[in-house]
Amino acid sequence: MTDTRNVFALILAVMILQIAGGLLSMLTPLGLEALGTAPQFIGGIAALYATGFMLGAWTAPAALASFGNIRLFAAAAAVTSAGSIALSLWYEPGFWAIVRIVQGVSFAYMFTSVESWLGQAVPDKSRGNVMGLYHMGAKLSLMIGPFFVAGLSPLHCF
Repeated sequence: MTDTRNVFALILAVMILQIAGGLLSMLTPLGLEALGTAPQFIGGIAALYATGFMLGAWTAPAALASFGNIRLFAAAAAVTSAGSIALSLWYEPGFWAIVRIVQGVSFAYMFTSVESWLGQAVPDKSRGNVMGLYHMGAKLSLMIGPFFVAGLSPLHCF
């Protein structure tokens, strides 16, 4: 029972993470637009998240081996949260670009940590079913996240 509860807790954590990621992916360009940032810079800053994610995916195996699942996930979640809060402290597109790169790396670390964790926790015979549920929940949550923007002022969210 404990193993099942742990697996559902991981899947729920990723679903919450994906909702937040979807919300941030909408709020960042809207906030930059409200700041009067040129459209080409808005697109560039939005693309920097993917750059950070790729960098994180490249470096995550070494970080996971060095720190372990729980510590890597906790540190990456803390960095992502601090970055989101930091966006409200300095309304400067260059700063937002750096934060989005760091958040991309952190999201890659969190996903690597969770997927590794699930790979260790789930028996071989049910791994396909659990990973299917995991990915379905994660993608549905990512699609739901942007809907939380409705009615919000982008700069007041940061």
